[in-house]
Amino acid sequence: TSLFNETGKETNVQWVCLQLFQLISGEFEEKMNWSMENLYSEYYTYLYGFQQFINITFLETSEKTSVKIIGVHESGLLKIELLNGEKKDVDLKEIRFDFHHNEL
Repeated sequence: TSLFNETGKETNVQWVCLQLFQLISGEFEEKMNWSMENLYSEYYTYLYGFQQFINITFLETSEKTSVKIIGVHESGLLKIELLNGEKKDVDLKEIRFDFHHNEL
């Protein structure tokens, strides 16, 4: 889409970029003094599936299951908990989120 399609008006792209930059830099400046604990807490509030069971497929085996995302390593690996309570670390390339499937 485009700004014109969404608003029906011509938009000054430079003005929009400046507004976006000011918004992002204000957020960045505010969070510069946050502790890592606060940053992680903020991150986890937006992390899909955090502390709730979601449906996924393990791509290597095509196994469909529900898992709970319990964290993220500094390396980017997801920390997940399987239905049987086993904890596992996975790369996003190893799984597919099944957004449109009913609970297993």
